[in-house]
Amino acid sequence: MPGRLFVPFLSHVATATALGAALVMAAPAAFAQPQDHRRMVSVEGEGIVTARPDTAHITAGVVTDADTARQALDDNSTQMAKVMETLTAAGIAADDIRTSNFAITPLYSRPARAPGEPHSDPQIVGYRATNTVTVTVRDLDALGPTLDSVVTSGANTIDAVAFFLDKPQALMDEARQIAIDDALRRASILAAAAGADLGRVLKIMEHDTPMPQPIMMRQVAMQEASAVPMAPGTLEMHARVRVVIALE
Repeated sequence: MPGRLFVPFLSHVATATALGAALVMAAPAAFAQPQDHRRMVSVEGEGIVTARPDTAHITAGVVTDADTARQALDDNSTQMAKVMETLTAAGIAADDIRTSNFAITPLYSRPARAPGEPHSDPQIVGYRATNTVTVTVRDLDALGPTLDSVVTSGANTIDAVAFFLDKPQALMDEARQIAIDDALRRASILAAAAGADLGRVLKIMEHDTPMPQPIMMRQVAMQEASAVPMAPGTLEMHARVRVVIALE
């Protein structure tokens, strides 16, 4: 009787062991990833769109020196108020005028010394007040007259004039379309040379392309402001894509 009970137990163990082994052997086939042996072509395309800037930034300001900080600030404020009034009269919206720098700093002088004497500590001989605004000019035809009026009203520094596109997105989209067309053209040439036909597009990847940077004109000379001529030039929008296409 004990032997009869023991034999069936071994039979169940053997069956379970065999089943487990079968599952282990079947696992690689069950979980194997199908390999894609399709032929494909990978190409890059580039699109460039050129446009003239339609907006400009002017960075202009007033610098005043005085014996005291109070006097330097008062003189600067009076002069800057005239500049702001001139900008408003020129049709510049309040939202397009932004203070970009303001500072009051001491002016130092080191006393002269005779040979052999120790160096003296620098002494404060006055103060300088600086107030700078960045102005957005949306009508480039008004840029020259605006610069002239700003300088005439009291601005004594113009650090830069930058030209750019206010809304470049539509032109960037146009550059992307050109880049796709260029990639498809290249793919068609390669496929024909290899005796194949293009199939469906498998993947499209766009490379990071920076937005066009403003064209800078640094340090506009005061004596040239009234002469105007400004040359905004052109900006280029670049787009680059990679396209993977199946071959048939």
